[in-house]
Parts: sequence; structure tokens; C-alpha cells
Amino acid sequence: MDEYDFSLWVIPPTGKKHSSAHIEDFMIKVIKSGAVVTGETVPSHRVIARLNNVNRNTTLRAFTKLIATGWLAHTRGSKATVAETLPDNRKQIFRSIVPELLPKPLQLAEMETLGMEKSSPLDFIQVGTSAFQNRPDYLRKAFYVSSRKRMELQTTYSSEKFTKNIFTHLKLRGISVHLEQLLVIRGRGDCLKCIFKALHNENNIVVNTAPCDKMVCSIIKQFSRNSIGIEMGTPDLLEKIEQLLEKTKIGILYLRPNACYPTCRSLDDATCLRLVELAKKYRFYIIEEDDDHEFWWKKHPFKPLVCYDHDGFVIHCSSLSRTSPYMQHLRTVIGPGQLIGTLRTLPDIRYGYQDYIEEKNINQLLNDNGLISVSRQARLSKQKDIKKLHQILQLQLGAYINYELPENGTAIWISFPKLLDLKRIFEQLKNDGFRLKFSTNQKRQNTSIQSMRLDISNFNEEECRRIAIRLRTLFKNR
Repeated sequence: MDEYDFSLWVIPPTGKKHSSAHIEDFMIKVIKSGAVVTGETVPSHRVIARLNNVNRNTTLRAFTKLIATGWLAHTRGSKATVAETLPDNRKQIFRSIVPELLPKPLQLAEMETLGMEKSSPLDFIQVGTSAFQNRPDYLRKAFYVSSRKRMELQTTYSSEKFTKNIFTHLKLRGISVHLEQLLVIRGRGDCLKCIFKALHNENNIVVNTAPCDKMVCSIIKQFSRNSIGIEMGTPDLLEKIEQLLEKTKIGILYLRPNACYPTCRSLDDATCLRLVELAKKYRFYIIEEDDDHEFWWKKHPFKPLVCYDHDGFVIHCSSLSRTSPYMQHLRTVIGPGQLIGTLRTLPDIRYGYQDYIEEKNINQLLNDNGLISVSRQARLSKQKDIKKLHQILQLQLGAYINYELPENGTAIWISFPKLLDLKRIFEQLKNDGFRLKFSTNQKRQNTSIQSMRLDISNFNEEECRRIAIRLRTLFKNR
């Protein structure tokens, strides 16, 4: 006997190809009708796809969203079932991982024109850029919209609906918060500036674990006379922070636990947990920035600090996605409702560049639950690129360099022999006609550089091989 009544799950033809949103709405109607009861299994996404002659990825997106929004329940290794308590019947759908009130009083900081950053010097060459240059298909049509159409979209644009779709996407990523605890800010600089302005008390010290990031350093200097740089890639990070906390009171700790800048390392679960416990004990805020949530190379994705039991001391901000420049421009901020309410009153959040056409297409992508598929394709592509790069480096430069493949992100930190100066080497490559995008981050003048941060967001295998062969020749001659 069949386990399911398959006729129940055949979607009536509409003359159009079924989308994930259409499948999702249809399954909700079936559940609401009482044809299936709570706890009863439903056909798999493969079966639904076969019955309705649609792509399996389309039905998988619909299932993923139904699970995230509470209509279906699913555990690893088992079949999907109708949820015990449906969203329409719930008084509270889920418990937010973020409290509503800030644990410390809020005091807006006045901007300071003078600031001293005590940062440990780290000299390196930056090669490549973290921005993906290829525009995904769903955004390319944005260039062909008339100015009149743009004005129409601007007048009918709903930022509330856009935020709700981003909110649903965050739930798909496993971040359970209330809508009132989410804010979308356009522009990385404006986003960080607003958060520091809202949280910082000028009598406290800011600890910056990315002292080589010029934007972060510049923003911190606007709000703090005293800041301390501790490179996050150092093996004794926790010990240094604990020693500092024993001597002085800090107000904010800025860090990127997922693929830190510039050394490309990620914090393990034990270190993340300890940092959150220190924040609760010594009552300082952690500003967690994460742009690499799409690119993890281990079995399980990185768990953001905001997902730990942090009592409101963790403020999370990240790009919506790195798969397009504009989605990297969109920053999602997660924090207590009290903080979000304060951020909404700041004028800075209105200054960021806004493209209504881009957001219309992104909104449609989110509504169809397609961003997960786009991210997956980008992740698989970069995973192949990392393997290709690893083969080139081992074959051509293995005798001269040291590096570790990253756990997260799209960049690799490479160490070269001490007798070499990468700055002169790359100038030589430039003179030889190689088209290289590189910049020098050097705090100590008149010193040689032996470290390189190589980002492969835009990876060209043939060009990379040619440069590696040329580097091997230069190294041999030196």
C-alpha cells in the first residue's frame, strides 16, 4: 500500500512553470485544509518534483523555506513531517537568541577628531580583491531599465517587505531572531560607524583585532581616543585579551571570527565560547563582522558568535552575500531591539547608496528562496579554485613558501623566505607585463615584506600558473 496519497500533491496546471514560491503556497494550502495532520509524513522533495515535472532544486528550496518558517519539521536522516504546532496557531513561533534590551546602558558617543591606535605592525602584500566581478544572471537585467521605470519602482518600493525576506533568509541560515532585532544598512562603512556610535562610551577602550583594516581603524579613531590593536591571527589571542581585562576596562571588542583579516584564520568553537563568556563576565560588547558565511570548507558551517548564549553582548553584522557587489554592500545588523531602535534614529543609515532595481531583483531572488542556490554554486566554484591553486602552488613554489588552506573564506595567507622582499618582487612582475591587482600594507617603512594575502574571488588559473612559474624563476636567481 502506498504511504502517501500522491494525487494530493499534484499541483493544478496554471500555464506557467511552477516556481518554489508556488510550490510552497500549494503545500501550505494542503496542510491548512486538514488533508494531512500534524506529525504525518509528507512526500520528499524528489517525489514532489517528479509528480509535478519540475527541477528537484526548485522543490528543495520550497521545502527548506517551509521548514524554516515552521510548516514542516525535519531531522537529519528522517522524513519531513507536518509540524506539531503550525505558525498560524503559535503564540510565539520561536525563541529569539537575542534579548530585547541591551545589557549595558546606551550612550551615544561624540565623534573625536584625535585618536591613537596602538597596533602591532604586520606588513603584507594584498593580491586580488574580495569582490566578485561577474554579475549573477538575475541581476544583469537591471542595466536595461529606463529612468522612468526606476522612478516608478522608487515610489512603490517597500523596504519593509525587503527586510522581511532577508529576515526569512537569516532563519534559513539558522539564526533565530525577531524581526524587530534586524536592521538593513547600506554600506559597510556607514554600518560600522552607526554601531560604534551607538555602543561606544568614550571612557572605555576599544580592542581592534583587525589593526590592518584601514576602514575599521579610521572608524574607531572617530569614536575612541584609546584603542588597542591585537592581531586575531596570533596563537595567544585569548591570553592577551584576558591579561588586558585584568588591568583595564574595555567597552568594545571588534573581530571577524570567521576568516579573520588579513591572516585568513577562523576561531574554533572553544575560543568563540570563551570570548562570549569573557564579554558577559567583564560586560563589554563584541562587534562581530562576517562576510564569509557562504564559504566554509568543513563538514559543518561556522557558528556565528550571535548564535551562542551571549545575553545581548554580541552585535552581529554581515554582508547579505558576496556573490554580487551590491549584495556585499547590503549589511544585515542583528542586535537587541533597543539597539536597533536607536540605530534607526541615526542619520548615517540613510546616506548609503541605494539602487531600487538591484533590490527589486534581489527581493525576487529572496522571495523564491534562490539565494541559497546562488551561494551554493559560488561555494562549489571557489572550492574547485582552491584545489587548483593548491596544485599550482605545490608544483611551482612548494619549496619556497608556507601556507595553510583556509577553513573559511576565499583568501590564503602565504609566507615567503625571509631573504626576499615581496614588494620588489611584485614591482618586477609588473615591469615584466603581468597584470596584477595588488597593494602594499606596510606599517614599518624601509623593511622587507615576506607575507601575502591572496584572494581568489576572481581566479584565473592560467594567469596564476604563469605568475607562479615566473616567481619560481625569480626565487632561483635570488
